[in-house]
Amino acid sequence: MSSPAVPAAPSASVGQQGSAMSAGAAAGGGTPVRSQREALAEAARRMEAETPWFEKLGLRYQDVADGGGDLTVETILAFNVASGLINAANETVLAPVFVVLKGLLGAVQGAAAAREEIVELARYCVAMSRCLLDAAKADVMPETIKSTLEEFKGEMEAVGRFVQTYGTRSSGCCWRRMVLNAHDRDTAAGHKRKLKDLLDAVLAGLAAQTNQGLNQIKGMILARDPPSLGALAEIPREAPVLPTTYVQRTAMLEEVVDDLTHPHRSASATHCLLGMGGGGKTLIASSVVRDDRVRARFKRGIFWVPVGREGKDVALLLEHLAVELSRVPTDTPRSCPNRFSGAEEALRHLSSVCAEDGLRCLVVLDNVWNVEVVNAFASTGFHVLVTTRQRAVISAVHAGVWTEVGDMSEEDALEVLSKASQADGPLPAEEARQVALDCGMLPLALGMIGALAKDQPLDPLSWRAVHKKLQEKRAMFRDVENGKLFSTMDTSVCNLPSNQREQLQLMAVMAFWSRRNLGNARKPVGPDMPDGYRLHDLVLDYLQLIVTMGGGRLAGEASSRQARYLARLGVFRQYNARGHNVSTGGLYSLVALWNSAKNLDGSVNADACYSKSLEGVKDIGITREVAWLLLLLGSYSGAEAILRKVLEGADERADELAEFGFALGTLATALQHQGKLDEANPLLVRAIEIQKRALGPDHPSVAISLGTRANVLKAQGKYDEADRLYLRCIEIEEKRLGPDHPELAASLNNRAGLLKAQGKFDEADPLLVRAVEIQERALGPDHPSVANSLGTRAIVLEAQGKYDEADRLYLRCIEIQERGLGPDHPDLAASLNNRAGLLKAQGKFDEADPLLVRAIEIQERALGPDHPSVAISLGTRAIVLEAQGKYDEADRLYLRCIEIKEKRLGPDHPELAASLSNRAGLLKAQGKLDEADPLLVRAIEIQKRALGPDHPSVANSLGTRAIVLEAQGKYDEADRLYLRCVEIEERGLGPDHPELAASLNNRAGLLQAQGKFDEADPLLVRAVEIKERALGPDHPSVAISVGTRASVLEAQGKYDEADRLYLRCIEIQEKRLGPDHPDLAASLNNRAGLLKAQGKLDEADPLLVRAVEIQERALGPDHPSVANSLGTRAIVLQAQGKYDEADRLYLRCIEIQERGLGPDHPDLAASLNSRAELLQAQGKINEARSLWQRALDILRGSLGEGHQYTKMVLKSLEGLDGEQVEGSE
Repeated sequence: MSSPAVPAAPSASVGQQGSAMSAGAAAGGGTPVRSQREALAEAARRMEAETPWFEKLGLRYQDVADGGGDLTVETILAFNVASGLINAANETVLAPVFVVLKGLLGAVQGAAAAREEIVELARYCVAMSRCLLDAAKADVMPETIKSTLEEFKGEMEAVGRFVQTYGTRSSGCCWRRMVLNAHDRDTAAGHKRKLKDLLDAVLAGLAAQTNQGLNQIKGMILARDPPSLGALAEIPREAPVLPTTYVQRTAMLEEVVDDLTHPHRSASATHCLLGMGGGGKTLIASSVVRDDRVRARFKRGIFWVPVGREGKDVALLLEHLAVELSRVPTDTPRSCPNRFSGAEEALRHLSSVCAEDGLRCLVVLDNVWNVEVVNAFASTGFHVLVTTRQRAVISAVHAGVWTEVGDMSEEDALEVLSKASQADGPLPAEEARQVALDCGMLPLALGMIGALAKDQPLDPLSWRAVHKKLQEKRAMFRDVENGKLFSTMDTSVCNLPSNQREQLQLMAVMAFWSRRNLGNARKPVGPDMPDGYRLHDLVLDYLQLIVTMGGGRLAGEASSRQARYLARLGVFRQYNARGHNVSTGGLYSLVALWNSAKNLDGSVNADACYSKSLEGVKDIGITREVAWLLLLLGSYSGAEAILRKVLEGADERADELAEFGFALGTLATALQHQGKLDEANPLLVRAIEIQKRALGPDHPSVAISLGTRANVLKAQGKYDEADRLYLRCIEIEEKRLGPDHPELAASLNNRAGLLKAQGKFDEADPLLVRAVEIQERALGPDHPSVANSLGTRAIVLEAQGKYDEADRLYLRCIEIQERGLGPDHPDLAASLNNRAGLLKAQGKFDEADPLLVRAIEIQERALGPDHPSVAISLGTRAIVLEAQGKYDEADRLYLRCIEIKEKRLGPDHPELAASLSNRAGLLKAQGKLDEADPLLVRAIEIQKRALGPDHPSVANSLGTRAIVLEAQGKYDEADRLYLRCVEIEERGLGPDHPELAASLNNRAGLLQAQGKFDEADPLLVRAVEIKERALGPDHPSVAISVGTRASVLEAQGKYDEADRLYLRCIEIQEKRLGPDHPDLAASLNNRAGLLKAQGKLDEADPLLVRAVEIQERALGPDHPSVANSLGTRAIVLQAQGKYDEADRLYLRCIEIQERGLGPDHPDLAASLNSRAELLQAQGKINEARSLWQRALDILRGSLGEGHQYTKMVLKSLEGLDGEQVEGSE
C-alpha cells in the first residue's frame, strides 16, 4: 500500500509567455541602434546604482566573468534579478533574453543528454548580454552592428520558442523544467553555434570601433583576468568568531598547528580534537584556521563544514565542500556540478579536483558524531581537522592523531572569568576559583557566568553571590545529562532582562525545531533572525529542556511567530522555487517547519495563516501554488477553501484562461483526496474544456488534466472510462513531446497501475519496463522519477508472486530515493511501506516491522503526526503485527489510523472504510464477532455513498462481512453477501480477475461448512483456473485455492484426489514462499489431518512437527497458529494412544490461546473440546465434564445457542451421563 501521492501542480501557461516575448521583440523591431544603445546604457546605469546583482548572490565579479559551467545557474538567476531593471528601460534589444534564460534555468535543472549544450547556450546568452551592456555603458556601440542586433533578436526568439516547446511540468515537481533528448541536443547545439557567430560579429565590430584588437576586446569583456593567488588562505566564513573572553591554550594550539604544517604530513591525514561539549574544541579549531602558519601552508583553501548531531547526509556535506571549493580564487577556474547524484559522485569530483590541481587544502569538520563523515572526507585527499565529543570517532579513524581537549587549567579559567567580568585587576582568588569549579572549568560556561560579576568583579561578595546562585540551580539539573553546564546556562539566562531572555528563548525554540525537522542544527528559521546568528547545540539542548519543563506559554508564542513568518507569501515563494526536496530546502522543508510549529503548539493552523496572507490576492497562480503546499500538509479542505475563494472572484479572461483551468484541476485534486470523487469529476471535465480552448486539444497540459481525471475515474472503479483517458493522454504526449519524454513515462506508469487493478499484469509490466527505460535515458538512472516507476513495477511483480524480482526493484527504488531525496523524504517512507508489505507476504515479519517503524518516523517528522500518509503506514504495520498474533498492539495502531483518517479525511472517506474493514478482520481473528460486524456495516455504507454500490471496494467489504457472518453461523446471510460480492466483481473487474477467484474460494468454504460439497467444488475449480490464467500455475494464491479444494475433497472422502492437491499446494509454497513460510506450515498441518483420517498416523506426525517448528521460527512460540498445529498433533498422538504426550500439547495449546486470544475465543473452546475428548477416553469424566461446560459457555457467548459448534459440544456434554445439561432446551 503506497501513501496517497499528491499529483504535481500543473505548470503555468507557456502560451502566454510566448505572447509576452513576441510582443517585447516586436516592440524593438523598428527602433534605431542609437535608441537601443541609450536604453541599454540606461539599464546599465540603473543596475550600477544598486548593489551589483552578483554581490547580492554572494558572487564575485570574476565568478560571473569566468562564465564557468558551474556558475550557470547562479548567473541566470542573477540576470533574472536584473531583468526588472532591463525591462523598465523601454524597447531594449535584450527583452527576449530573459525569457530564454528563465527557460534555460529549468533546462539546467532537468536536462540529461543535452546538459552540456544547455550550459554552453546559457553562457552565450549571458556573454552577449554582458557584452552589449558594457559596450552601451562605455558609449562604444557601433552603427555597423545594427543588422547583427536584428539577427540576434531573431535568434533569441527562435531559442525562446525552442524553450517553450519543451518546457513542461515534470512529474512530482512544481517548477518548470525542460528535458531534452539526443535529438534536441543537436537543436540546442545549432542555436549555440549561431549565437557564437553573432557574438564574434559583435566583438569584431566593437574592436573596430575602439581601435583595439579582437583578442584584446575579448579579454576585456569576456575573460577578466583572475586574481593572483594570495600568500595566505582566506579564513573560512563558517569559522566562529573568537569571543572577547577567548583565552588561547597555547600548548594545545601548537600541538595541532605543528601536526598540520609538518612538511611530510601525508594527504588525507586526520587530526581530531576530542573533548566534552562546551570544552572549547570549536574555538581551538577556529584559532587554528586563523594561524598564519596554517593559512600559508594551506593557501589553496581552508574550508569549514559544520556537521552537527544530525549531520548524517554525507552527500550533502560533500556537496557543500565542492561548492565552497569552486568559489576559491584560482589561476585555473574550477567547475562544480549543479547537483550530485550521491556521495560517490561527490567523492569522485572532489578527488579528481584534488588530484588534477595538486591541491593542498584543509577541511575542518566541526562537531562530528558519525565516523562515516570523517572517512568520507579523508578519502578525498584533503587534510582534515575534526572536532568531536565521540571517542568512537577517533578510534575508528585509521590515519591520524588526536588531541584531548580537557578542562582548562585554573590559570586559564580565571583569565576567562576576568575577561568576561571586565575586571581591571586580579580577581579574588578563592571565590573566583570556586565559581570556576562550579562551571566545570568549561570555557562555554565560564564565559557566560563571568558576566554576572561584572558590576563588582574585584569584590569577593560578587563571586560568592554567583556561587550561591549556581548551587541553587544545581539541584534543578542534578539528574540531567550535562547538568552542571545547564545549571550555569540557566543562571546566566535568568540574569538577563526579561525581554532579552524571552527573545533568546523564542529564537532558540525555533532553532531547535528547525534542527529536529530539517537537520539544521544551529540556524533559527523565523522573522527578524540576524544573518549569521548561531546557537551552540548545547544551548539548544538546554532551552529545549526548559520548554519541556513548563514553557507552555513560551511554546505557544514561538509557534505563533513561526506560523506568521512561514505564511508570508515571500517566504513561500523562496521554498517553492527550490522544488520538493528537504535536502535542497524545497517545499518539504517548509512542510517540516510547519510541523515544527504544530509540535510546539497544536493550535497552529496553516489554513488560517495562508488564508489571511492571500487576502486581496487575485493571482490564481500563487493561490494554486499555496493550495499545493496545503495538499502536502494533508490539509485538503484548506486547499479546497482558498481555491474556491479565488476562483469565485475570477473571470475566465482569455489571458488567464489556462491558469484558471490549472486551478480547477488542483481543486479537483483536493476534492479527490477528500473522497469527493463525484464533485472532482465535473471540475476536471470543465478544466479540460478550458485548457483545450486556451491551448489547443493536443497540448501537453491537456494531457496532464486528462490523466488526473483518469485517476479519479479509476478511484471510482470506472476502469474502462479511465483507460480511454489514459490512452488519449499517452497519445498526446507521444505526439507533442516525443517517445522519450518523462511526462510520457509518468502516464505509462499511471496506466500500468490501472491495468494492475484490473488484474491485467501481463499488460501492465511492459508499460512499466518502457517507462523506466524512458526515464533512465532522459533523466539518468538515479532520478527519483525512475524510483517511482521501479516501485510501481515492484508492486505488479509482487502481485504476480515474483517476490525476488520485486524485492530487487524495491531495494533499488529505496536506494535511489535515499540518495536523491534524502533519508527523511515522504516518498522514501512510502517505498519502505511497500517493501514491508512484500516482506509480510513472504512471512518475514521481523524484517518488515523495522521498515514500517522507520516509515512512520519519517512521515511524522516530514508531514506531521496526523497526516493521512502516517495513517496508511500505521495501518500496514497493524496488519504485520496482526499476522504475528500481536493483537493488542495491532488494535492500538488500527484505532490511531482510524482516528487520523476520520479527523483529516472526514467520516465518509473510502480510505476510512478500508481501515474499518481491516480492523474488523482483526476483531474477527480475536473472536470478537459482535464488535467486528458493525464496523463492516459502516464501511459498506461509506463505500456505497462515496464510490457507488458496484465498486470493487464495496465487494471487498461485503466479502469480509460474509466471513464474519459465517463465523457466527449465519450461513444464509453470509451466502447472500458472497453472491453480491461475486456479482460486483464479475461485472466490475471481469470474469478472470484474481479478486473474483478469491471470493469464489471464500464462498466455497461457506458451502463446505454447510456440507454442500457438490456446490463448493465447481467454484474452486473455477477459482483455480482464473488464478492460473491471471497469475501463473505456481502463484502462492493458486496454492490457497488448491488447498481449499483439497479440504472439500477430503470432506467427501476422496482422499487420493485430496492428497494430490495437498502435495501440489505444498510444492508451490515451498518453491515460491520458501521452506519457512507460515502458509506452508498451515498446508502441512492440513495434509497431516488428511493422513490422520486415512489412519497414516506415522506419516502425519512428522509433518506436524515440521509445521510447529516453522511457525515457532516465523511467528514466535506463542502465536495462535502454533497452538492450532499443536492441537492437530495432539489429536494424532491421541489416536496413537500416546495420551500423556497428547495432553501436554493440549495444555500448551490452551495456554497459548488463553493468553493470545483471550478466555472467550471460539478457537479456545475447540481446544477445550478436544482435550475433553482425550480425558473422556482416559476415563477422567469429571475433568472432561468441566472442560466441556467451559467450552459450552464460551460458544454460547461468542457464537450463540443455535450455532452448530455449540450444539456439538452440548451433545458431547449430555452424552456423559445421559442427563440434560442445565440451560439447554
